[in-house]
Amino acid sequence: TRRMFIKVSKFLTKSVLYTIVGVLLLVVMLVAGLRSSFVQTRLAQHYAPIISKALGYPIEIDKVTIRFFDEARLEGVRIKDYQGIQMIDIEKLDVDFQLTSLLQDSLQTQLDYVRLYRPTVKMVMDKNGDMNLDEFIRRINKLTASPTPNPNSKPTPFIIKKADILNGVFSMDDQAEKPMHDKRSFDHYHFTFHELNAHLEDFKLIRDSVSLKANLSAFDRSSNTRIKKLKTTFLICDRQMRFDDLVLKLNNTVIRNQITMSYRSQKDFKDWNELVFMHADFDSSVVYANDLGRFVNDMYDFKDVYYLNGNFEGTVHKFALKKFDLYFGKNSKLHGDFAFKGLPNIDKAQMDLRMRKSHVRVNDLIPYIGQATVKSIEKFGHINFDGTFNGTTS
Repeated sequence: TRRMFIKVSKFLTKSVLYTIVGVLLLVVMLVAGLRSSFVQTRLAQHYAPIISKALGYPIEIDKVTIRFFDEARLEGVRIKDYQGIQMIDIEKLDVDFQLTSLLQDSLQTQLDYVRLYRPTVKMVMDKNGDMNLDEFIRRINKLTASPTPNPNSKPTPFIIKKADILNGVFSMDDQAEKPMHDKRSFDHYHFTFHELNAHLEDFKLIRDSVSLKANLSAFDRSSNTRIKKLKTTFLICDRQMRFDDLVLKLNNTVIRNQITMSYRSQKDFKDWNELVFMHADFDSSVVYANDLGRFVNDMYDFKDVYYLNGNFEGTVHKFALKKFDLYFGKNSKLHGDFAFKGLPNIDKAQMDLRMRKSHVRVNDLIPYIGQATVKSIEKFGHINFDGTFNGTTS
């Protein structure tokens, strides 16, 4: 009986030990396999078509490498939109993530760091006014939503703490609008920014809202428009776009402080001049007429520089400037409240100017009212005045 007990004990001990060793070996083999780029790539390529079918956006990945279970590199990431247009093409994508955030039922999904090498993103607005990237986000939200949603539960944010974009390309194509084919104009319906380099922080996606801190530069070759610097705290959602703590250096122009754009839907951008309501606080901003010419061609006629402080409210077609300081020419300043209606047609625009403590050097007016008119008043030299003006320049 004693020998039988010893034999059984040895057998059970060996069995348990072999089982433990076997499980450990299986885990080691699994970890080793998952650390193999070949296995990781095959897994990604297996699941990519499944996800593609569910989203309706074809996804391709050439290669996947996972290191230490919290760092990943994806190479050759390509996503086509619902029209079959190449929407995203990323040469290399490095991700540093929190595994627990991805696996557990967390209150948020967080990536610590993302780096995109030579990404190309093409936003397309179809003839119905739907944006491919917006639709992509909506389908992801729908796919990842709970099958039994709790109306009282808060949405799960997707967070990227820091990100860098290196030598990217970003383009926009509105299929309902014809290209301008005019090198003097920035075509906001069809443009491509090359040399896109950016550092982003605190990226947060919650349902339809995206917020982030950005510092970027880019260049549109067709209109020679260079964004030397765009630093801001940015927010975009279905009805509003905000640029807080803004510093925008566009060619020679510098815009500072804050701009908010409000709209009923992003389809309103198709009629920007009439439908997009803007509020801006300008602080020590410097605007070159030549830079404005890319957006309002008539401004090319004025070789001037404007220094701005004050508040802007309204649309491009109809807006008001309040508590505004406008410096121009060599030594002229307009201070007060101004209202404009009918832009961007400068000649026919209706103006209501209420000026206080303003002064004008007569020769500074030549580009605006003509040499002949200035000649009749040049004897005044420098004019200090309070007053109002209601009418047009023509």
